[in-house]
Amino acid sequence: MTTRQMLEFMSKGGSGIISETADYYWVRVLNWFEMYVSKTDKSVSPHLVQDGFWESWITKWVIDNVDEDTFFIDVGANTGYYSFLASHLGATVYAFEPNPVYYGMMFSTCSRTKTKSVFMSEVALSDYWGEAVLHIPLELHGSASLTDIVTHETTKVNVNVRPLDEMVSQYSQNHLVLKIDAEGEEERILKGAKNLIDNAESVVVLLEYTPGAYSSDFVDYLFDNYHVSYVDGAGGEERAFIPWLEAQRDWVMLVLR
Repeated sequence: MTTRQMLEFMSKGGSGIISETADYYWVRVLNWFEMYVSKTDKSVSPHLVQDGFWESWITKWVIDNVDEDTFFIDVGANTGYYSFLASHLGATVYAFEPNPVYYGMMFSTCSRTKTKSVFMSEVALSDYWGEAVLHIPLELHGSASLTDIVTHETTKVNVNVRPLDEMVSQYSQNHLVLKIDAEGEEERILKGAKNLIDNAESVVVLLEYTPGAYSSDFVDYLFDNYHVSYVDGAGGEERAFIPWLEAQRDWVMLVLR
């Protein structure tokens, strides 16, 4: 079994820019597959260019928990890193990315690699049907949010908003892995996916939890409805408890089963 350290070592050995266009670098990631990344992004893209991986502990979790029997839903797909990783692990993937530039970049990767297992939607997910403003930091593209951002200069685009239950009503795979990373919108996205989750035979939710971003009863809701753990530094899982979660000051990746 690959460890986090082995994954990082092998990825760095094969990382780097293969070619470039006016807007993108074409890079090899995880010393395994290739994809486009943005030249102007200073959050995720530099790591993919220099290291060949992003969030290696979460990458290892995905590798250990996704296979050809998985339906992988990637909410907040960003560059498409986790979507393409899941695809190469054999999963069928549905990726949601409302940033039109990144949606186009993912589409270009799919076209160039002739990927047929990644289905994409340019909508923002929440618990309602309508429109909203997406705030996109000019240099930290991975932090785009439906909530106004005052700490960075942003560009704003109008996006369609849908509940996940309205977008995905059924799937053929037995095992559903739902990854949600949406800069504070996770609570509402989870609420908007209730029917999908309730009707799934087997489901795991991989949710980025940001302290202070949710309603006062969200933590109780999580522990009342799920077995809650978190992805540890080695890429495994450790059981989470309410006092521990409430004491966090930075984001953690929760695993809800």
